[in-house]
Amino acid sequence: MSTLSLLDSPLFGGSLVNGEMRSLFDNAAFINRCVETEVALATSEARLGLIPEAAAAAIASAARTIRFDLTRLGRETELVGYPILPIVEQMADACGEAGGYLHWGATTQDIMDTATVLQIRHALDLVEQQLEDTVSALRKLDIEHPDTLMAGRTHLQQALPITFGYKAAVWLSALERHRERLVQLRPRVLVVQFSGGFGNAGVPRRTRTGRTGRARSHPRPCNAQHHLARRPRRGGGGRPGPGIGLRQPCQDCV
Repeated sequence: MSTLSLLDSPLFGGSLVNGEMRSLFDNAAFINRCVETEVALATSEARLGLIPEAAAAAIASAARTIRFDLTRLGRETELVGYPILPIVEQMADACGEAGGYLHWGATTQDIMDTATVLQIRHALDLVEQQLEDTVSALRKLDIEHPDTLMAGRTHLQQALPITFGYKAAVWLSALERHRERLVQLRPRVLVVQFSGGFGNAGVPRRTRTGRTGRARSHPRPCNAQHHLARRPRRGGGGRPGPGIGLRQPCQDCV
């Protein structure tokens, strides 16, 4: 099988990305994060009275058992250009009548961006754990080798002696600064995107009106984004505006 990137190369891929990080960004992981976002959205909207609680419960239940037809998903993604509509259609079929409330008020970018942020959150957890392990190892070397002599270097040549403990301390200092940068990065990157189809965060709100008491829907801005951001395990806040013009958080992460 041919590969388009060194990341996918059976020869070099393992040297560039470890298996655990790769699994966080593969196709299955992205689909799972999209489903997780749709469930969180439905749950938040039910708590705000935007959709029936029974519908949100049915969506959550279907999400736990759904098995996607990946062949159909790939074919329809090729036609649409994005995977969200094909994912939503298969989820809606699995939800029955509750499927009419799936993806309520959302647009493709809302789901894709938030799902990607969830992937990034797991990746940052992995990077921070590996960084912490490395910091601990360097701290141990610093303590154990305060008097272990080694050659210093300048212009790729041996110079006056230094200690290995000192060299380890220099590495340690740099990685501790990087650890601080990761902590500062999280609140900028781990944000929920939910601005609706045209950026005003308008969500069809179910209301009763008139003498007949029949339900009708109309777009009305609500705090669904902020409520969604406070859901357990979302791990961040909401964006201050439509994400299509706010790409810097992901750029900071890269």
